[in-house]
Order: sequence, then C-alpha cells, then structure tokens
Amino acid sequence: MRLREKLHDFTHALRGSSPKPPGRPATVKLLVPDAQPPPEPPNQSSAVQAEPKDAVPPPQRLEFQGCWREAYEQLQEENGDKVHTFETFLLQQSRTEDTVRAESDPLPLLQSLVEDRLQEIENSRFKITVAGKEFVVREQARRAVHAIRSVKEFISTAVSAEPHAALAWAGALLLLHPVAKSVVQDEHAMSAFENISNILVRYRLVERTNIEIYSKSSSGVSQKPPEELGMSVRAQTVKLYAKILGFQIRLAQHFCKSGFYRFVDDLGVSDDWNDLLDTITRIDNQITLDLDALGRHTLKDIHREVDETRRRLGESLDLMAEVRDETRSKGNQENTPPGQTSSLKRGCL
Repeated sequence: MRLREKLHDFTHALRGSSPKPPGRPATVKLLVPDAQPPPEPPNQSSAVQAEPKDAVPPPQRLEFQGCWREAYEQLQEENGDKVHTFETFLLQQSRTEDTVRAESDPLPLLQSLVEDRLQEIENSRFKITVAGKEFVVREQARRAVHAIRSVKEFISTAVSAEPHAALAWAGALLLLHPVAKSVVQDEHAMSAFENISNILVRYRLVERTNIEIYSKSSSGVSQKPPEELGMSVRAQTVKLYAKILGFQIRLAQHFCKSGFYRFVDDLGVSDDWNDLLDTITRIDNQITLDLDALGRHTLKDIHREVDETRRRLGESLDLMAEVRDETRSKGNQENTPPGQTSSLKRGCL
C-alpha cells in the first residue's frame, strides 16, 4: 500500500498538481493569466512624422499696400510746399465748397475728383479753340473717349485700393485734356505723359499681382536673399511713386500755362524731361531685375496684363494725338488768314 501511494504522489508531481489524499475526488484548477496593465496611449510626438530636412517653408506675399502713402510722405518732406500747392490746385477743380474739410483731409475729395473726371471724360467732347473760333471734333473725340473708358474701372479700383494714389491719378486725368488740345507738337512733353500713364497702369498691375517670396529664389539670377529682394522692390516702388508725383507737378505747369502756371509760378520748374525720365527708368529697371530674381513667372503674368492694358491705353493716346493733328490742320486751313499763325487758348480744366 505504501508503494502505491508513493507512485501516486510521483505521478501527480510530474503533472504539476499537488498530491491529493486518497479517496477524495480531484478538483480541476482553472489557470487564469495574470492581468496585464492597460496599454499606454501612443506618444503624440511620435505619431507626427518628422518633416523632411529639405522641406520648403510656405512663401510670404509681397505687400504693396501703403506704398503711395509712404511716397506721399517722402515727397512732403522734400517739397512740402509743392505738394500742398498741387493739392490745392486739384481740389479747386473738384468745385467743392467744403474748404475746411479739403484742408484737413484732402484725400477723399481727390478720390471724388478722379471719379468725376472719369465721368466727364466719358460724357464730354473735346473742344478746341483755334484763331478765336471753337471747334468740336466729334467722331475722333468719341473714339478717344471710348478708349479711355476701357480703363475707367481699372483706375477707379486703383484709387479705391490706395487712397494716396488719388493724387497721382487725378494729376494724370487732368493732363488728358491739355495733351489732346496741344496744337504745337511737343514730343518731349508727350513722351513724358505717355511714360507716366504707362507706369501708373503697369504698377497698378504689379500691386494686385500675387507675388510670393520663397526661402530660395526660383530664378537664380541674383545673389540677394529673397527677403532682401522683396524689401528692395517695395523700397524702390515707394521711390518711384514719389518721382511720379514730382514729375506730374512739372507736367501740369508745362501744359497749363495760362492758369496753373500763375498759380504755381513759384515752384521754379524746369523742363528737363530727359533727366527726369532717365531717373524714373533707372528705378523701374531695378524693380524689374528684382522681380525677375524673385521668379520669372511673376514677370510673365505682369507683362501679359500690361500688354493688354497698354494696347487699350496706347489706342487712347494715339487717338488723342490724332484729334490734335486733325484739329490743327482743320484750323489752319479754314480759320487762319494768310500771313497769320494759329493760336490755342490753353487753360487748366
């Protein structure tokens, strides 16, 4: 009996169970696995994939908002009296009775002046006085006005977006009639007016173009960092706008010699058009180089819009020259007695 018990205990030991006393039924033990701690939440930082080392940061937009204001302030510091005189003259053309408001805040009135001038150009006919007799060139003027209307909304948008630009656009619009009425051919003055018109339109297109500055230049034509290129474009644009405003004061005096000349005869203006145009051209060329360095696709977009707008604007200028030449010829043939020269009554509008 003892040997049987030893064998029984040995058998259970091999099976991993405790020996049970004989005569008692064996109980089944359920093996439950040990409780495991709950899994830790995934590390948020490890869930985010690491950015590649060569990732390009998002571009920054080149902002032109405020360039006209800075140019206006810059010109005021250099020639405050001239700016005030020019503003006063332009405000007189608006026929406003609110002189107090005009002195304290001229920009809204200048904006209204631009809109009024655009409407007048749209509705009016060019009147030319030759040898004491007034002529109305109907068909040619109608076609010229139609060309001007093609950029009417464009000019309105420019003035609305940048109130300080109203001074430049008001000056440009006031020069339209003297240019159209000019009987004596003046190539230098006409070239000056054409350059100002083209530059104003072109840089309005630049202002509304989405120019993006990346961390690396896309063209590789400049050694300047892109951020420095962007700052250079803006600074040069402000400088260009200040030159345009100063240029318009001189052009206004040149064209409006019967009224405006006496009003600003203390400005000491000289007609050094070539020097002034050379200065503006150099600034414009530098801006173009910087824009090209930022990305040639930017210049392509601007040039495409410029070409279309310049086509419309050029049509306007060509038709105004046609009005001038045909009126001069008509006046000389029909109204100038033999031995006399024709004369033109020119005045500010």
